[in-house]
Amino acid sequence: MGIYRIKNSYLKSFSYLAIEILTKLIPFLSVPIIVNHTSKSDFGEFSLYLSLLPILGIVIIGAGQKTAISRVWVFASEKRTSLLTAITMLNSFFVFLVCVVLLFIFYFLQILSFYMLAISLLVLIAGLAYAFIDLFLQKIILLGSVITHHKFYFLKQVLPYIFVLLYILLFKRISGFLLISIFSISLILVGFIVILPHFRLLFSNFHKLSIKKWVLYCLYYSKYALISAGSAFVLNFADRSLIAVFNSTKEVAEYSIAYTVGMILSLLVLALNKVWQPFILKNLKEKRFEKIKYYGRLYIILVLIFAILLSLFGKQILLFISNETYLNVADIIPVIVFGFFFYFLYTLYSNITFFYKKMHLFYVPAVIAALLNVILNLILIPSFGYKIAAWTTLISYMLEFIMVYYISTILLKVRIL
Repeated sequence: MGIYRIKNSYLKSFSYLAIEILTKLIPFLSVPIIVNHTSKSDFGEFSLYLSLLPILGIVIIGAGQKTAISRVWVFASEKRTSLLTAITMLNSFFVFLVCVVLLFIFYFLQILSFYMLAISLLVLIAGLAYAFIDLFLQKIILLGSVITHHKFYFLKQVLPYIFVLLYILLFKRISGFLLISIFSISLILVGFIVILPHFRLLFSNFHKLSIKKWVLYCLYYSKYALISAGSAFVLNFADRSLIAVFNSTKEVAEYSIAYTVGMILSLLVLALNKVWQPFILKNLKEKRFEKIKYYGRLYIILVLIFAILLSLFGKQILLFISNETYLNVADIIPVIVFGFFFYFLYTLYSNITFFYKKMHLFYVPAVIAALLNVILNLILIPSFGYKIAAWTTLISYMLEFIMVYYISTILLKVRIL
């Protein structure tokens, strides 16, 4: 029976790895089609949108509540059904309404045009849908419903690209406005499918809810995840947003293409982490530190080899996903790749701080790295141009890794390197 459970556990891990690779591969293969059917300016706007959506959905509206769901599931299982789902929905919807009110205030103060108001509302609703889908997926993971998770995760990640490709097939050309609209509407559609059954749970259990208690509970256990996730997304978004401020969305498009090549490494690591995380947490619990060190070093060598190969063939990959007009950013691909390599090292060690429940130490490196990235970009982009953002990202990720390495090896006494 024990052997079956271990095999089943690894089978689940590899199924999550497989769906992660599939849902990242389809969007990646869609990039060359989108790039060659949009202007650089339109693709730059779309890249900014893709960077903003996780911040809006997970951090701002969702308020990092996945952590609260996980904690309740482990430590308060008798309350883990519809009540938690209902309160997270209420929390998220409340923040959403606040954002809508602010948008209309900006509109009536003539800070926003009607066009920008309409686009902002559409993106905001998509952010709400993104948050609900993410909360739902977290609950499904904890339930162990692998097939249901994979189905909705696939819809969330791939359906927008399918609609975009169908539009391009029919009309041959697509604008940044339509790209953003199609993606937003697709997410809203998936979000509606996810939310509908939970509304019944919400109204049937509304009389049981202690709103104040659960809002405080969710926010209390979400705060570290909120700070950490927010910092990570800010670090990811700051470079492109500031390039748009100091240059234009054309430069954002060029930088984003180089970033997309570098992100191949990140996507590989995120996929492999689905297997690595349960492995390291299990072995930390059993105090098998030598085993962690042995396989950790093999893991690092594997990713390092992939990073070197990606740097060497970055130009060819760039031409595959774009065209010759983007070749001027080929020189920053190795910089971006090794930025992601240091981010990989950070994620490798952050599992250790997470296991030992040192949550205050978990988010400090992310916050400092994000602040450093914003400051460096503000100072350097106006003087050295948008390509310097690749170097500021590399420096920020290096610092993030150095801090978590110190915390893990010096304070917690767990070594991998």
